[in-house]
Amino acid sequence: MINDVMQIGDKITVNIPDENWEWGYKPVAKQRGTLAEIIGFGEVHYSRTDSYGKKPGVYVNRYWVNIRTEDGKEYSEFSGRLEMVNQQEYQRRVDEWREKGGANAREEEFIRELPETKFWEDDKVLVFGTSKVVSVDALNASQEDFEKIQSGEKPESYLTIVCIEYGWRSDNNVWTYRVSDKFGAGWHTYAHEPELVLMERGNFWKHAHGEPLQFENLKEEMMFFSMLGHKEYIKNPNTDDYEWTKDEVLEAIKNGSVDGFSIGRLLFSGNQKIDAVRFTDRDLGERVRQATMEGFGIQ
Repeated sequence: MINDVMQIGDKITVNIPDENWEWGYKPVAKQRGTLAEIIGFGEVHYSRTDSYGKKPGVYVNRYWVNIRTEDGKEYSEFSGRLEMVNQQEYQRRVDEWREKGGANAREEEFIRELPETKFWEDDKVLVFGTSKVVSVDALNASQEDFEKIQSGEKPESYLTIVCIEYGWRSDNNVWTYRVSDKFGAGWHTYAHEPELVLMERGNFWKHAHGEPLQFENLKEEMMFFSMLGHKEYIKNPNTDDYEWTKDEVLEAIKNGSVDGFSIGRLLFSGNQKIDAVRFTDRDLGERVRQATMEGFGIQ
């Protein structure tokens, strides 16, 4: 909660929990009560594949706070280890925050666009050379592949960029990428930008530049627009929350209020959780709904 109400210039104390202190995390001289001032906040990158419907870019990360201690040391500390000196002002801000809706009304603070990179998520690439971070040598393209490219041919297979490591650049200050067979393949490895050759632009680049999209099947199309955040989770009208039973969600799909559903596990308990979804693109949503009905034999 404190991360939602802190401001630059606030006086705070640093309090390191016992387990962190005992394990050797000692950024300040004493475990509790070190005085400091907030001088800024961390940053978080929301990529094109995990923006949760927001504009991709760099946002304020209030969970990590940049502070300056009284002896002049500057470092980044987790907000849960900080406490405002002026507790009366802290309580006033918390009350105001709650009146405005609390965490449900939280707005992400956009800072700037994502940094420019040569490749985007979903781009199809080949890896040449043996990188220090590529862990599977067999993924490196062969001389035969290189010769095919030089003659205008395309190799039989190539890799997909599934993530750009915005927070991790190599010693030579070049971008690092995660590559795999495809999104959701269950594995990935890493390669640096100079080791990659672009074979084909992927759907994220095409979508941003107004070019036609290509999908192998409905599942791939559904995954793409889900990653863009072009869907909403639907409340269960019987309980007014987001928990559904299988029978309830199938009935909602049948009557057209829901397009499809996903199954996950609740944190801590591990119990099964069903999420009902509806897509922004109603043509896609209807195709997902029809496919789900066919899969479950619903007439």
